[in-house]
Amino acid sequence: MIIWMVEKLFHSAAPKILKILEEPPEKTLFLLVTEDPEQIISTIRSRCLMVRIPPDKHIVKTEIEDRENQHLQTFTDWMRNCWQAKVPELISFSAEITKSGREKQKAFLHYGLHILELCPAVAYKQDGRFRDDPEEAAFLEKFAPIINSAGLASDPRMLRST
Repeated sequence: MIIWMVEKLFHSAAPKILKILEEPPEKTLFLLVTEDPEQIISTIRSRCLMVRIPPDKHIVKTEIEDRENQHLQTFTDWMRNCWQAKVPELISFSAEITKSGREKQKAFLHYGLHILELCPAVAYKQDGRFRDDPEEAAFLEKFAPIINSAGLASDPRMLRST
């Protein structure tokens, strides 16, 4: 029997799981899978043999790339709307990002900071720091030259007082 994300069990389920772990049916093997063993109820955790399995780097890398590609598109749209001062679209973006949840918001903002950190390197042709993503590279080639004090000051919209 496989119990996935055992740390998410309701406390009311713990006694039932505990009983079956203590007196399992013959030829039964329980696999309790978790990402955070410290969150498993201690009475259940104490009856288990913990085996750590390192993540498959290929799978993790693919998931990260998928997320970053999604973040790139969202960030690109956001920056275009900011650049073009499309207030209704920016309000809509704010409403959507608010619904996405704290962790997704943090991941998106971290990605945005990553892009902003790469801009000076790309602008000064020292862009070996970013991965081989042609979409990200194409965006950075266009975006990096305007993300500096001279580029922002050359656009009259950036000089308007708020």
